Amino acid sequence: MSTLAKAMFTAPQFMLLSTATARSRILHSLEISSIYGEGINETGQVTVRSVLNYKLFEHGFLYGEGKMTHLGTLGGDFSSGNSINDLGQVVGYSYTFSNESQHAFLYSKGQMTDLNAFINPALGITLRDANGINDNGQIVANSGSRAYLLTPLATTPIPEPSTLALFGASLLGLAGWRCRPRCE
Repeated sequence: MSTLAKAMFTAPQFMLLSTATARSRILHSLEISSIYGEGINETGQVTVRSVLNYKLFEHGFLYGEGKMTHLGTLGGDFSSGNSINDLGQVVGYSYTFSNESQHAFLYSKGQMTDLNAFINPALGITLRDANGINDNGQIVANSGSRAYLLTPLATTPIPEPSTLALFGASLLGLAGWRCRPRCE
């Protein structure tokens, strides 16, 4: 077998994230009985779903830089991080208080947010699951029977009144300086 053929069939080297690894990386009060990989980004961060305390409680976690971060829930017993972008933003689903309903979420900068908070309630849409997020923050989410693409709106900062006053004073000063030689 040629060197090229050997290189093609050589097994790649992987770091193995297992239930045992996860147990050693999470707070000792949480007992993990199963772990399932859900998504990975270009920086090597992984979203995982874990069964806790040998019960049917599943929670989403983010694994990166050798540590596991619990994503939390929207008040219920279940959550899952389905996808992650290169900014470390995770989307998925979580049950709400008393496990009444399943809602799509965005986890960013340590905070889980219900994606339904960004939708006008008058539309009658409830996003139940989010399955993808790109580096522009666009999210693919689903209601019961429809898929939606959520695109963040660009925000333009509104200047503070003191900034406007300073800008206005500068314009008046410039107008006075320009008019001075002609006005004499």
